[in-house]
Amino acid sequence: MTPNHELIEQLTLAGDSLVRAVVQLRPTEQPRTGATRGDDFNALARQVLDRVTETVGHAAKRANILRNAESIILEADPAFLREMIKQLEIVSTLPSQTKESMSNPPVRKRPLKHSDVEQPKGQS
Repeated sequence: MTPNHELIEQLTLAGDSLVRAVVQLRPTEQPRTGATRGDDFNALARQVLDRVTETVGHAAKRANILRNAESIILEADPAFLREMIKQLEIVSTLPSQTKESMSNPPVRKRPLKHSDVEQPKGQS
């Protein structure tokens, strides 16, 4: 899995600050298209979080397990997130805050005129 370039940039610039990321994971033996049952996913997420905690010597400041989305929202220091990214169960990582807007800006924006709105037949 190749980490998101913007997340890597945030980890590099963070210093001692915390970074927020969204991590999606799946069991290593499961195909990428299969879904994990909720309780199974919670156990998998705990197992991965515990493994990373043991490796780096401390836990993430916050970890919110989203079992239906098969994801974890993390707030942690760069060392924790770098180790998390290395885990085999991780299928994608994204920063929770990005420089780029996720919406498309309006094109040729102008006020709406009454004449631009179609009226249903029989009404004026």
